[in-house]
Amino acid sequence: MEKNRIIFNEGLLGTKATIEGPWKKEYLALLLEKKVQELELNDGKGWYGDNVQFLEQLPHLKSLIIIDLNIKSIEPIHSLNGLTKLEINTYSNDPINFTDFPQLLECSFEWIAGSETLFESSTLQKLFINEYTKKDSTVFSGLFNLKELSILNSPIENLEGLSKLKSLNYLRLGNLKNLNSLHGIGSLQGIEELEIQRCKGILDVSEVFKLIKLKRLLLIDLGDITSIHGIEYLTELKDFLFYESTNILDGDLSPLTQLKNLKTVSYQNRRHYSHKREDFGELYFG
Repeated sequence: MEKNRIIFNEGLLGTKATIEGPWKKEYLALLLEKKVQELELNDGKGWYGDNVQFLEQLPHLKSLIIIDLNIKSIEPIHSLNGLTKLEINTYSNDPINFTDFPQLLECSFEWIAGSETLFESSTLQKLFINEYTKKDSTVFSGLFNLKELSILNSPIENLEGLSKLKSLNYLRLGNLKNLNSLHGIGSLQGIEELEIQRCKGILDVSEVFKLIKLKRLLLIDLGDITSIHGIEYLTELKDFLFYESTNILDGDLSPLTQLKNLKTVSYQNRRHYSHKREDFGELYFG
């Protein structure tokens, strides 16, 4: 006899179901009986299928994860008006109308053209967006309740649109090849963790040193940056990682010695650096 290929466990919002196989009609009664609040359809966990029409019969869901490149249409998700968490990673071309999710707090989204209503979701507190295709960051300015923001693999050219996101405490920027300035983030005084990776157009990182609550800073694979002078003002900084291609041109790492709360530092030794990583003793994380 074939096993029931639904895994149930306790999620953050209630009972979570992970379907490890194709959808079967008899699953609906089981999901309703167990009052499932969270549903995951993940091809990495065994799910497969190209139709999610059954979602229309689960309007009570609070959380939905779809990770499947074979699904042709995600239109049925628009019946889930009570969602507080949505993660979508598909090749579907169906734009998402985010106004159908007035309670949405958390979203992880592989960009789909025509989904600009995302930027009207003022309830959002956490957003991960990949492959966003526009160059201007102004659209992010209305997401004023965001606490966490990740922008990856986008042609964005500026960060001015982020300057109004005063609730941010976490910011991740990755592979933004057209970005050559960090202007705009210096006013985000609540940020405690900042990760910038493979944004090789950035030469000046002095804007970062205005973030006086920063506890964790990653400047990874940035290529050449002018200097880290000013980092000594980040008195709460505990972790500073700047490895791979990141190269401090003036070579002066002495400001790091003034950071009394620093617990971890990691970087690649270079001939022109004033300090070898081994000079930091137990702080060095290899």
